[in-house]
Order: sequence, then C-alpha cells, then structure tokens
Amino acid sequence: MGWAYAFFRLGGVTLEVIEGKDIEQNPKYFGIGWHAENYNKCYNNLINDGFSLSEIRKGRKEGTVVSTIKEPILNIPTILIGLEE
Repeated sequence: MGWAYAFFRLGGVTLEVIEGKDIEQNPKYFGIGWHAENYNKCYNNLINDGFSLSEIRKGRKEGTVVSTIKEPILNIPTILIGLEE
C-alpha cells in the first residue's frame, strides 16, 4: 500500500500527516501519537495512573516500540511510540 507523508514542525511539536490509498473508503481514520523519551517509564506511569494500554510491540520503524491506549480520552485513537531499550 502506498502512503503519503507530510511533517509540520513548530518548536518541540511535530505533526505528521499520513494518508493511505484507502482514504476514499475510510475517510474517518485518524488518531494521535505521542513519542516518549523513556518509553518504559512512560508506559508504566500511564498504567499506574489507571490507563489501559495494549502490550508493547514492535513499531513500523526499525528500532521502535508502540502500544495503544485501549480506552482513549474523547475516543481519539492514541498510540505511544518510543525507542527499543
């Protein structure tokens, strides 16, 4: 599948827009991703604060790990992204 990428950076915030070929069939695909400097610490802090996260798995980019928040705030799909340790 082909993807189109665009990056917008302002200060320490990066907005990444990704569009797949299936955008016509699935126009409501959206979400937010957070990059964690210390992934395991962030993951454990979220669990301890009562969030339900998926198991940690390999990300699309080599050397990354990800997990998703199972019941995201405002029903916005949310992913946590970090580097493998």
